[in-house]
Amino acid sequence: MDDEPTTVNRIERTGMSFRVGMLVVVLALDVTVRTAQFASTGPAEQLAFFFDRTGHAAVASVDPTDSDAFVAALYVAGTLLLVRARHPAVGEMTRLIKERRFVDVYSRIAGSSVETGKLFVRDVSADGLLSATPGAEMIDAARMGGSREVLFNGNVAAQNLTAAQYDRALADADTRYARLLRILLAAAES
Repeated sequence: MDDEPTTVNRIERTGMSFRVGMLVVVLALDVTVRTAQFASTGPAEQLAFFFDRTGHAAVASVDPTDSDAFVAALYVAGTLLLVRARHPAVGEMTRLIKERRFVDVYSRIAGSSVETGKLFVRDVSADGLLSATPGAEMIDAARMGGSREVLFNGNVAAQNLTAAQYDRALADADTRYARLLRILLAAAES
């Protein structure tokens, strides 16, 4: 009779199995929710797949919401570099896009002196803008307008940001980045 589990032992094991099972479910949901909250993840991965599949390294387009603004991306060693900016030489930029000289478009709009509406993004794994943990080596970053670059490394204090400012910068950059990636995906497929 000593070998048979007691009712108390069975209840303890059942409770432990239940807690472990719930922990697994909670962790899986947490990962899903954290990944799902970033709008740029899917479009970034799709654009990286396009570059990997075709061997191309750049794409550019006019921003359909602003005919004086252009968006371009470079794909370098698994990193997406994106810039969106207005450029005073609209005719020249349009011609370069038609000629598929996307690297030239990227370099010209990156150097544009018009800061209003400008966005630079460095997506180090081409997986969307994600917030890394402090100390991580692969860090996404964005610079919006004339503001300083925000490193999405989770280290808000070192950047003199509050948690709310950091979260807002990440959310704003992610939303804008996702929209621009969709424009570039449409251009890449045409």
